[in-house]
Amino acid sequence: NNLGNCWLERGDYTRAIDFFQQSIKIYRDELSEDNLALAQVAANLGNAYLEIGDAQNALNQLQLAYLIITNQIGASTPSLIPVLMNQGLALGQLEYYQDAQIAFEKAINTIQVYLGAEHPLLATAYNNLGNLNYQQGFFERASASYQNALDKIQQADVTDPKDWATCLMNLGNCAY
Repeated sequence: NNLGNCWLERGDYTRAIDFFQQSIKIYRDELSEDNLALAQVAANLGNAYLEIGDAQNALNQLQLAYLIITNQIGASTPSLIPVLMNQGLALGQLEYYQDAQIAFEKAINTIQVYLGAEHPLLATAYNNLGNLNYQQGFFERASASYQNALDKIQQADVTDPKDWATCLMNLGNCAY
């Protein structure tokens, strides 16, 4: 799993997927099917599949991670935040827009409850929700989400110009 994460960070997604798949096989052979370590590897594998544009395999792995986490910890835990965010991305790519919307909204609620209303991760969640609405042609809803993202960046005093530029560009696209 750690080797997979290293390759994921380096952008070698095929190699990362191979290591994550090996890790899942080992965990399945040695541990129960509902082990939280298996959930983490499945979430990592889902992320790697998203990086190569394989939304269906990503969704399969993210659903496994979601089921294990909710069975072991419950449906309200910060451990679900990255799983929900990536589920939303995969569902959006597969054009399951309503389910993607629900995943992003659950992620937003979970971030607010566990990390606070000004956490910078909210900007990412709102940006993703804006992209989903933009993809469907709901430009006013997209604009509202992008504005929320920009507000969260300002509240969190984020200094990375890339974050600011992304929000402003997205707002400009909606206005256009």
